[in-house]
Amino acid sequence: MATVLIADSDEHTRVVVGALVEALGHRPVYELGRGDIDLVVVEPACAEALAVATSARTVRRSVPVICVSAGRRTIAAPTLTPLARFDKPLPVGPFVRALTRALKGPSRSLAA
Repeated sequence: MATVLIADSDEHTRVVVGALVEALGHRPVYELGRGDIDLVVVEPACAEALAVATSARTVRRSVPVICVSAGRRTIAAPTLTPLARFDKPLPVGPFVRALTRALKGPSRSLAA
């Protein structure tokens, strides 16, 4: 099971991404200091979320990053070298594929 840090100021996005992470058999966390982080999902247009993602990268330089944005492009996001970037509303299928690839492991199916 991987630990995924979700850094986004939008509660709806945190809930949706957290539910997808859990459905895939992983553990969502919403702040640093909750153990080792295997992946960061960040809203790069939010200064606080970007600071959290940058801090996670300071602790572990190789932690992969996926950006989920409300469509506002930022200059700071490229410094995170995200593996993938999605605009909101989040396209679930492509996001799940990117998350699975980033974690490079088998995951449970989302099928009911």
